[in-house]
Amino acid sequence: MGFFDFLKPKPQRCTRCQADTLMASELYSGLSGGEVTAVLCPKCLLKELGKACQGKNILFVEPLVMDYYLFTPGDSPDINTLVQQRLQAALERLGRSCAECAQPAEHLWMPQSDLDRKAMGQLPEDGYTSIASLPQDWKASRSYCLGHVLEKLEKHMEQEKSGFLTFRLPNEAAMGYYE
Repeated sequence: MGFFDFLKPKPQRCTRCQADTLMASELYSGLSGGEVTAVLCPKCLLKELGKACQGKNILFVEPLVMDYYLFTPGDSPDINTLVQQRLQAALERLGRSCAECAQPAEHLWMPQSDLDRKAMGQLPEDGYTSIASLPQDWKASRSYCLGHVLEKLEKHMEQEKSGFLTFRLPNEAAMGYYE
């Protein structure tokens, strides 16, 4: 055993498929607080997310860090007014069809480069959140069907070689965003 072996990540067992994975995500109950309800491999996480996202319109902001990926309902009373307005504007601009196939688009993938950094810088430190830029300022945001937005998230996880330390599934809200 080498001196730095304690720093190497240890595989975790997926509670759904029982596979060992170095890219485990901890699934928490509720939208805040809550407890870990499952430890999921990327395949099982995306399967659960797919079930939870059916029939919803969600803005997926490209994850900046792998510490968390949390859903916020669009009608949450805790959401900043500007964030709510930009979310509504973004989802109203969903393309008719997926950028990758002919399926109807239900979700929007927004890379970090399409966020409104100026508006985000004006938020109080304790209220920091992602703010979508106005649709006319988008350079790389695209509309996707459920299958292709999940594929974008899967590719991101593979690129980062990591699962999320904290992940929360959407609630019953018809629309919202992940950041």
